[in-house]
Amino acid sequence: PDVTLQGYTECLALFDGESTPRMVRIEDAKVDTKNTTLIRDILSPIAIETRIGSKCRLLQFTVHRGFLAKTFYVTNRTPNLTLLVRNEFNCDEYIHLTCVTKSKLDLDRSTATSLGVTTFYDDKSAYEYDVESSMLTFEEAKHFSQLLLSRYVNIVEIGGALAPITITDINSEISDADNATNSIKFKYKYSSHHFPITIDYGNNIFDDPFYRTFD
Repeated sequence: PDVTLQGYTECLALFDGESTPRMVRIEDAKVDTKNTTLIRDILSPIAIETRIGSKCRLLQFTVHRGFLAKTFYVTNRTPNLTLLVRNEFNCDEYIHLTCVTKSKLDLDRSTATSLGVTTFYDDKSAYEYDVESSMLTFEEAKHFSQLLLSRYVNIVEIGGALAPITITDINSEISDADNATNSIKFKYKYSSHHFPITIDYGNNIFDDPFYRTFD
């Protein structure tokens, strides 16, 4: 508190016409902590590429705020699983995982027959999902393991919809050895009686630009 932090961003980018990536430093505005104890930055790779000023593909960037620094790696690969978690600073943070997910349907319901018609009641059936991530660095595995302990975890489904989930088990044995192959395993269920959304909605419906498909 009561200090001014120097801010800058170091970027590794591959510029058009060049075969080797190179580092670029972007100066950010100084951060005054005199009147606040919580500082929130909204980061976007596209915005950083625009600030660089030359046509390039951003590979990674490190955000520096005073003596603190955090590195982000940029990839075109779509993650298999995206979670939105409330972190220890009471801020929302995304977890993007490349992983393998197995689902198991646990049927737990009772049946009753009336006038020759059988129906279900007291239905507690639910899917349980077993997730194993790809290889992570020691810092990534440690950070993700801590985030998964949060009371507020949401899964980002198709179309961006958020659904609360409950982490039922975590297996996180990580090592800082140079040859370690760290990963995390965890299980989750939807917090409410919910079955996964599998519908992939079509495009050009209330989209911009609007195509008069249905005229």
